[in-house]
Amino acid sequence: MWLALVAVGFLFPTELFMSHRYGVALGFFTPLIMALTELATPTSPLTLLTDRVVDTVLGVAVGAAVAMSSASNHRIR
Repeated sequence: MWLALVAVGFLFPTELFMSHRYGVALGFFTPLIMALTELATPTSPLTLLTDRVVDTVLGVAVGAAVAMSSASNHRIR
């Protein structure tokens, strides 16, 4: 019950900041997703944290590769 209340508590500021201050919204979004995941399928915190770190590193690597590829294709000559 308390975890559901925490999730609802993070939902409002996430929606409030998402369109204008995405970086601030992430501070609420990440705990919200982790709480909702825990509600759906309870697991150990270490497993959840490890999965989140791996997903984040993979996302950053793909994003950086696309940005560098895009930047190299659009150089001013």
